[in-house]
This record gives sequence, C-alpha cells and structure tokens, in this order.
Amino acid sequence: MKSLLAAILLFGWPVQSFAECHWQVHGPTPLAPAYLPQGLSHDDRGVILALYSKRNTPRVVFYRYDTTWRRLAGNPGPLRHTSGILPFGQDHILIDYETGLIGLAHFGPNAYDLKAVFSTGERRISSGFLFHDAGTDYLIVSTFGVLGRHLWFNLADLTAHRAAGGTLTAARTTQASAFVQGNVRLQDGTVLEATNKIGADTVNVLSFRPDRQDFGKSFSLKYPLKYIEDLTVFNGRLYTTDEKDFALVSRSLSQECATQRQVRDGS
Repeated sequence: MKSLLAAILLFGWPVQSFAECHWQVHGPTPLAPAYLPQGLSHDDRGVILALYSKRNTPRVVFYRYDTTWRRLAGNPGPLRHTSGILPFGQDHILIDYETGLIGLAHFGPNAYDLKAVFSTGERRISSGFLFHDAGTDYLIVSTFGVLGRHLWFNLADLTAHRAAGGTLTAARTTQASAFVQGNVRLQDGTVLEATNKIGADTVNVLSFRPDRQDFGKSFSLKYPLKYIEDLTVFNGRLYTTDEKDFALVSRSLSQECATQRQVRDGS
C-alpha cells in the first residue's frame, strides 16, 4: 500500500480511477512530517482537520480541505493534542487527548474561535459522538487504551455552560473497543468506530443494544494503511487520515458499498 500511495502522490493519479467502494487517497496532510493528522470533522465548507506536534509551537493547528488545504487562524489555548472533533450545531466539540479537556469552538471561513473549555479529569480521551437515549442527549467520548471505555456526558451540562466552560463528569461508563482512534454517528443511529491495530486497522460498525445499554459490533471494514485516525462523513463519503503515511483518504458510504462487509464478526 505504501508503494501505491507513493505512486498516487508522485504521479497525481485521479482518485476517480479507483473503485468507489475502495479507500481512495486524496493526497498528503499539511505540515507533514512535523505535524501528525489527528481530529477530523467537517462543516458546509469542507473537511476540518486538527494537526498535532509534540515539539513545535503551537502544538495544535487546524486546516480545512475542499480541493486544497487552507490553514485556519486562531488560538488553541490550553489544547495540546486534539484527537477528536465533531459538529455541534453551529459549533464543534474538540476532544483533547493529552489534557483531558473538551473544547467548544466555532469555525469560520478563515479562522476559528475557541469559545469554552471543559475539564473532565479523564486521561487519554480520543474521540466522540452525540447520542440520544431514554429522553437524554449525551456526548459519548471514547478513551484510548487496551481497556477502552465510553464516557457518557450529559449534553445539557455542556450547553448550560457553553459560554464560560467548567467541569464535565461522566453520568455513566460502558465498555468500548481497544485503541479507539475515531468515531462518527450516522443519521440512522449507527456508529462507526476506527480502531488502531498497527497494520490491521478497522472501521467497526456499531449498533446500540438497549438491553445492555452499550454498543455492539455488527461487522468491520478493512482499512488499507497503517495508523487510522478520526472519522467524519462529508458529501456521502467516509473520511479519515493516516498518522503514518500522512494521507487524507475516503470511501463511499453508498448502499452498494455498505453491503460489502469485508470483515465479518460472529458476536
């Protein structure tokens, strides 16, 4: 796959030349290799990407992609490693792996504004999605590790203090997959989950199990590169980035592609 990626980047092969149901490489992420691609989301202008550097300042920068990458001006404040981004009305929720902070930001055409920051007291939070259960709206945040967890934060606690920030405490905790790097919830309630298995990465398709109050895996989609990151859906396509190959990649979410269950799970 590395040789394929190199050929695409070197010769500029059009992504349309590959089958729609396969992962397609759109090109390199910005500032590589100094900055690693991390959190991913979108707005109506394009895909939004957070980049992280352990040594450079600022530690976190944001870019938007439509047909080219454009850097967004702004100050990340206390954020150090924004590994998850998800839309929240006219704003976006930022999940910061290194600090355990959750930020609320607004992304404009050329800049972003970090409006509020919430402390969770949690370590290694990686990504998240919004979910409604039993009359309550939740922000569900995945943790990264061998024993992955879903932290269920009451969304009302965030909206009540969206101007000033504060502290968020998980209302409950349930089991998640190991080494979760990204999440996105589809319109039908299905949740997609990116897991990093260093060369055997997958996108798990999850369904909520009301009797157990958690999410179970239906099947998984193979991922062809090495270090998958966060997920987002934009214009009918599932996007992610790769931390090792510094690439933006996507695949179709059409019904035809959805039926190609490349990795089956019997549980």
